[in-house]
Amino acid sequence: MFCRRALAGRSRGAEMAKRVLFFGIFDVEGGYPRARSLEAGLSEHGVEVVKMRVDALPKRGERLQLVRQKRRWPDAFWRLLGARKQLRDQLRSYLRTEQVDALLVPYPGWFAIPWLRGIWDGPIVLDLFLSLYDTAVCDRQIFKPKSLAARMLRRFDRKACQRADLTLLDTPEHANFVAELTGLPRDLFAFVPVGDPDAPEAAFPLPPWPDSERLPVLYCGTGVPLHGLDTLLAAVARCERASLTVVGGTPEFRAQARALGEERVQLREEWVSGAALREYFASHWVHVGIFGESPKAQRVVPLKVVHALGCGRSVITGDSSSVNTLLAPGSDCMTVPMGNVVALARAFDAVAESESILRSIGQRARRSYDRMFSPWAIGRRLLIHLENVTGSTWLPEDSPILRSEACRPVDDVLLQESLASIRS
Repeated sequence: MFCRRALAGRSRGAEMAKRVLFFGIFDVEGGYPRARSLEAGLSEHGVEVVKMRVDALPKRGERLQLVRQKRRWPDAFWRLLGARKQLRDQLRSYLRTEQVDALLVPYPGWFAIPWLRGIWDGPIVLDLFLSLYDTAVCDRQIFKPKSLAARMLRRFDRKACQRADLTLLDTPEHANFVAELTGLPRDLFAFVPVGDPDAPEAAFPLPPWPDSERLPVLYCGTGVPLHGLDTLLAAVARCERASLTVVGGTPEFRAQARALGEERVQLREEWVSGAALREYFASHWVHVGIFGESPKAQRVVPLKVVHALGCGRSVITGDSSSVNTLLAPGSDCMTVPMGNVVALARAFDAVAESESILRSIGQRARRSYDRMFSPWAIGRRLLIHLENVTGSTWLPEDSPILRSEACRPVDDVLLQESLASIRS
């Protein structure tokens, strides 16, 4: 077994930067940029990130199909076993000559973490990000709660979290939920918000105020249930001063949107990414978040909202515990009750006559992004978690967070600091 302490002095001097090994079968291109966001945050604070990964999963859009088709599970299992052997051999070889201060297993990490303790006895952080059970059973309702598949997925969640010194989720509410779901102590869980590693350095300039009768509002997403697309379309059909630009969505949603007519809905590409996606964000004054009424909708701040904040744009999203925790509705975003068609339609009509208010909210949105969701903010939060796990210093001595605060509950310290600065 390799121990971090036993490797002290190999390859690096004591004064060198900290090093974190990102390890597993995580995504690196396209899809959800969670691993890239954590990497950018650590790099922002001078931490060296080394990546060791193997491709072992279907493309992101094909994964739910795999979950639904049980006959494909054996093939997936054998593929994961092959990836396990490759990763195990690579890790042993690397640790023979290199020093690592911590291992971070990015999402999806369920299948990369169970056997790590047989090789490495140093700090392990798991970025669970989401629960398999919650996604497949509660949110997508692929399996019934008492089914064999549901019990297996819940066991995967628990076993993965048990193997880590710390498990990360994206909001405090999500961390509370997974702690309760797995039956593990709450202090084994922490949160690091979602981030957008491709966000612009500064807010995009606002486009000219539209001279049409309807203000275009942007929806961009995959159309998963928690987005609440039935509520969104019903509100668009009801409002008089706004129209909806649709990028993405399911075929069913796009067909329903098309039926509302071009005056109310403008259908664009089925999906875009990168520069093309940023152009859509830059060209719209207002963006929508999520409006679903599922329990999961209360626990997340979706990436689409973070995208908009980073671009300096106003967001209308459903009122949720997580939004109220990490943002300041009425100041840096706007909220309506989840699933409330009338309230959302009224909000659309109101913002179409509120150019000055939208300018102000957009400015505050970018400031909130910088304080809570930027690489610097994400890296700072992650470094404090690593300090608590490793018992060593990761933050620079001149960090604006006092060293004494790092000994207090991390979530409370950073949350209160962020909310105080946002609302001042």
